[in-house]
Amino acid sequence: MLTEKDKSPGKTQTSWQRLWPWLNMGLTAVLLLVGLWYLFTKIPPAELAAAFTLSQWPYVLIGLTLTIVINLLKAWRWQFLLTTPDTSPPDLSSAFWAVTLGFFVNLVLPFLRLGEFARVYALWQQTGISKTRGLGTVVVEKTLELLMIAGTAVFVVTAIVIPDTISNSTLLLGLVGLIGLLVMYLLAFQTQRVNQWLHHFTNYLPTTIANPIHRLILNGLEGLSALRNRKLTAGLVATSLAIAILYILTPFVLFPAFGLSYGLAEAALIHIVVSIAATPPSTPGKIGVFDGTTALMLASFGLENTAVIAGYTILYRVVVMLPQIVLGAIAASRTHWQWRIHQL
Repeated sequence: MLTEKDKSPGKTQTSWQRLWPWLNMGLTAVLLLVGLWYLFTKIPPAELAAAFTLSQWPYVLIGLTLTIVINLLKAWRWQFLLTTPDTSPPDLSSAFWAVTLGFFVNLVLPFLRLGEFARVYALWQQTGISKTRGLGTVVVEKTLELLMIAGTAVFVVTAIVIPDTISNSTLLLGLVGLIGLLVMYLLAFQTQRVNQWLHHFTNYLPTTIANPIHRLILNGLEGLSALRNRKLTAGLVATSLAIAILYILTPFVLFPAFGLSYGLAEAALIHIVVSIAATPPSTPGKIGVFDGTTALMLASFGLENTAVIAGYTILYRVVVMLPQIVLGAIAASRTHWQWRIHQL
């Protein structure tokens, strides 16, 4: 029988986990109020309203559509990753709601970075696919995204001159992604040998420890099985390229909304810098980080109208995050997600 002392850590942890959504909501409200106060001290409300009045909203609708399509393509890519010779991929609907839940959780709980756990949990709940297998595919997906960011940086370098710090950061990410992808590609074809090595090393461990480690690694290797099939690999590359292109088009379609004449290279640069800045855990909804980097890049292009900079930044945030919040909330309701860490 557990004593009160034994029970107390669990109760404390549960209470703390229940507080996280409220703490994040409170922090979000404070950051929004501070952000609005700072914005209106720098830009007269009338000028900001004029910038929005002159903007062309059909382009905003196109941007919202692009964000939804990106989520669909990510779900489709995840289907490729989850396909094995012995099992069929999950249906697109289950993959889509799992992906959108992951985005939503990372937005509202950025400190805990539970988004990837949330999506594999949601997929397991809807389809029964192993959580560890799902998590293994996420590693491949993130590696592909690093390569796409590096490829986008190469495109930008050939079009315009960008700061060395940005260029070096993206190229380093690309190198890490390329090495990681090569390692995973080799592991995908050497699963049997890895299994033999695993048995050799785990023989020295107690069974209660060796079995969970063995099962975790083997399930993770299942996530690399798509790399053994050329058609699936081609599908992964094609969907990743399509996602990378749409990521560039999203800020690009907002340029004409404000009468700006910037091109694809500038849009790609905004995407790169915002992606790098938003990668580490930060504020809920990336408040301050997302907006600051977007405004900084527009100013670096020579745009001096602060009202237009603020208007573009706000609409870019709406285009990128509104679909994720709305669809993510629906996904959380559909999957009955709770704000706690689920064991794999």
